[in-house]
Amino acid sequence: MSKIALITGSTRTPRAGDHVVNWVHDILKTRPSDNLTIEPLSIADFNLPVYDEPVMPALVPAVKQFTHEHSKKWSAAIASFDGYIFVIPEYNYGLAGGTKNAIDYLKNEWPGKPVAIISYGVHGGGKANEQLAQSLKEVMLMKVVGTRVELAFAAGLI
Repeated sequence: MSKIALITGSTRTPRAGDHVVNWVHDILKTRPSDNLTIEPLSIADFNLPVYDEPVMPALVPAVKQFTHEHSKKWSAAIASFDGYIFVIPEYNYGLAGGTKNAIDYLKNEWPGKPVAIISYGVHGGGKANEQLAQSLKEVMLMKVVGTRVELAFAAGLI
């Protein structure tokens, strides 16, 4: 059985991300899947400060060698999944800082795993979607799904 994380990328309050993730999850639950389980995961639940470990993520030789509890919990959570679906907002024509920070916390947990990206915003989140795809593919060495969903909201609704 493959375990997929459905990740809420926004860490803001208030945020539309929880509603978008719930909607996506409801849709995904209607699809038949023999060997797939999808679990919601919110970056905000980990309360990650701007990266504060004493070594760079690429230099952490094993996931158990972080010094801070928030880093250890984030690492263990991400490492437990076989793949990911990121649901991300676009803020000011870019990737949200909290999302980027959470991804950059880790290096050893991501490589080779598949990832899909769903973005949302007034214009669909295309710029944030592309920025995340580049980071995950080129830096984290993930297998980014070629088709990326962009959900456009009417102005003033988010």
